Amino acid sequence: MAELTAAVRAANFMSLEDSYVPKDSCCDRYLYEITVTIGGHSKTVRTIDASPTAPAELTQLVDTLNQLVATPSPGAG
Repeated sequence: MAELTAAVRAANFMSLEDSYVPKDSCCDRYLYEITVTIGGHSKTVRTIDASPTAPAELTQLVDTLNQLVATPSPGAG
């Protein structure tokens, strides 16, 4: 959880634009829709793989989320 919280803070998530999905999304790419709630305020941000407009911090947050999802939880198996 600490890694996820750090990635959200590093991305300055609540200040991001709502969408980094280009009008022409071209090829098959994953679409990410991330919603974060802080202090009762929610924000949703959409992006795709290799979005030309997404800030590096958002890309890092997506990478962190993907790593956390792919990692088995303790005791699982």
